[in-house]
Amino acid sequence: MPQILNELKTSFPSIQTVVQVASANTAIELLQKGSGDIAFWGGVAPKGDFHTIRLGNYRLCAACAPHFPIDENSLTPQQLCRYPLLLREKGSAVRDTFDNTLALMSLKAEPIWESVNSLTLIKAAEAGHGITILPEKLLSDSLQLHKLRLIPLTNITMENQMLALYHKDKYITEPFQRLIEHLKDKNEASLL
Repeated sequence: MPQILNELKTSFPSIQTVVQVASANTAIELLQKGSGDIAFWGGVAPKGDFHTIRLGNYRLCAACAPHFPIDENSLTPQQLCRYPLLLREKGSAVRDTFDNTLALMSLKAEPIWESVNSLTLIKAAEAGHGITILPEKLLSDSLQLHKLRLIPLTNITMENQMLALYHKDKYITEPFQRLIEHLKDKNEASLL
């Protein structure tokens, strides 16, 4: 995102950009009210009058501290739910994907920690408080430093899409059109 905004600012020096990191519900509300131009979204595309640009996808993984006691080499969803879980808050893309995946198997997660901050969950997992479910990319530093280890999951795969959304009634200015084209170009390049 910073690189895209830098390129936009180079092409349109007078353009003013404001970035707000918000919950998914807040982002949708801003788009619907016309208070926001574009939202970057992880998960299933929301219902509503939105154009979507697919930007990629990411895999969700289970991870815990290397010393965290797990009796099995891999965990089924049923086994996973018996361990202390460190999860994102309800309504987040990561949590929705995890909860929906479990619901399809008539299972429900009962976390001991819930947070809006992924780093908090990573630190809690590193300290041995339980198992966290987060995007693999967010876990990569801790995995490389051997502060966390991945837990193979049996009969469960979780993946989210990354999307850019804008309202179908959005007035398209020249800078916004350039942004849309840039995002579509990046998507096409990543698919090659």
